[in-house]
Amino acid sequence: DNGGGIVDEALEIAEMITDKGSTLLITTDKNEKEDVTKSTSDPIINMPIVLLTNEYSASASEILAAALKENGKATLVGTTTYGKGIIQELHQLSDGLKITTNEYFTPNHNAIHEIGIEPDIEVELSDEAKAQLELPEEDDTQLQKAIEVLNEE
Repeated sequence: DNGGGIVDEALEIAEMITDKGSTLLITTDKNEKEDVTKSTSDPIINMPIVLLTNEYSASASEILAAALKENGKATLVGTTTYGKGIIQELHQLSDGLKITTNEYFTPNHNAIHEIGIEPDIEVELSDEAKAQLELPEEDDTQLQKAIEVLNEE
């Protein structure tokens, strides 16, 4: 349920976990000019990581998930993410026009927009679990699977 955040902060987190020189994000502009963001330092976090994703994981959280998944630094458990892979700028015209200026791609150059990031292990929450405001750990099938994966590593 992480609807995004700040892209630079997601990249800072990825930088702490991925190897120096790893591709973290690719962006393209309307002229298809690519900008590749790579990790510039050695990782300071080296432990098994599982990220929980679902259809409400979007934007910066998808960038982090893709960077860690495709660089072999995390296992994704849950469902496919939302698919918010574009940068829009608001221009002050009479109708508050939004213009798409860039598109995000994963380190392996996969599109994110309207596609999302697929988890490594698909685990759905039941409708009853989704309806609860506070889900007890034992009823959270995604969390239980994440714990199982971590215990195997």
